[in-house]
Amino acid sequence: MKNNILKAVIILTTLFAFVATASAAPTGKTAVVDLQKCISKSKKGERLGSKFRAERDGLKDFLKEREEELKKMMEDFEKQAPVLNEEARQAKRREFEEKKAAFQKEIEAEEQKIRAKGDELTSIVLKDLEIIVREVAEKNGYDMILNKAGVWLLYADDSMDITDEVIRIYDERSAKE
Repeated sequence: MKNNILKAVIILTTLFAFVATASAAPTGKTAVVDLQKCISKSKKGERLGSKFRAERDGLKDFLKEREEELKKMMEDFEKQAPVLNEEARQAKRREFEEKKAAFQKEIEAEEQKIRAKGDELTSIVLKDLEIIVREVAEKNGYDMILNKAGVWLLYADDSMDITDEVIRIYDERSAKE
């Protein structure tokens, strides 16, 4: 009899330990969020995107002007070439090639600046969104939230999508800034 009680106590203790461990385990609750949509559709994302596009368009206009200067220089050279001696023609051609090379370097540098600015603005929004996604996960008991536009996500039911909730919270917080 003592042996049966001891076995029952051990079984009940093991059962309680199992139940306690199981209740503390992750629920497997998963959600998805479309971060690209959050960036493009949130008010702060739209504001930063507009700012970025304005800077990019300003650069395009500047580069277009520089390109026109080079074209004019080439046209002038072509008009003058027949009357120039060989040495002068070579000098003008070198001058044009140097300006063209400098222009190419300038284009590359400016494009790099624009890419860096775009990355910086995206990073700002993503940092904000990461905080919000974490809060939504903790509040709603999600164990995992995946980026809907992620490479490895092949399917997610629309009911798992929390994108609109994240945008709403982000817009509320951004309005206070």
